[in-house]
Amino acid sequence: MAMKYRKLDSNGDYVFGHNEDDFYHGKAAVGQAIYTSLKRCSANGSRTPV
Repeated sequence: MAMKYRKLDSNGDYVFGHNEDDFYHGKAAVGQAIYTSLKRCSANGSRTPV
């Protein structure tokens, strides 16, 4: 099963209302998950992703 990750808008909020167009799949989903985790980590001053 391939990874699936919901897209974020320019404000960092989840995107809804466009069915499958609201999701990244495969490598893009992995990249978005890493980016989101690192961004959350830096926002809370932690050294490890949450």
